[in-house]
Amino acid sequence: MIQRIQSLYLLIVTILQTILFFSKQGTFITSVGQEETPRIADMWPMAILIGATALLAFFTIFLYHHRITQIRLTIFNGLLLIMLQAVIVYLLIKASNMTQETTYSLNAIFPIVSAILCYLAVRGIGKDEAMIKALDRLR
Repeated sequence: MIQRIQSLYLLIVTILQTILFFSKQGTFITSVGQEETPRIADMWPMAILIGATALLAFFTIFLYHHRITQIRLTIFNGLLLIMLQAVIVYLLIKASNMTQETTYSLNAIFPIVSAILCYLAVRGIGKDEAMIKALDRLR
């Protein structure tokens, strides 16, 4: 049900995580003077985590009949995204300590933006659940 705002939030999370999967995180110039541009897809544990968060967000869109399950999966996805952001920050700090010059990409903040969108989606799903319960009380 794509016309609900929380479905759009989850779709944006899926798009952001897909962009993050295929993008570069920054440019690092090593002490030798060689330029390195690592991609997330080259680090397979992070690639699996990003792919899982993107697929989980996309899968959650279609659980609109099971709102409680949708809320739980979205909260879990938000926690995974916060963990992913912590790992990215750790790796970027570690890489910047080992290199002379570092430029970061804007894509490095996509997981935290996605976590905020997951929070907004949970609020929207909760409002839908409250509305359905109120309608059931009226019957």
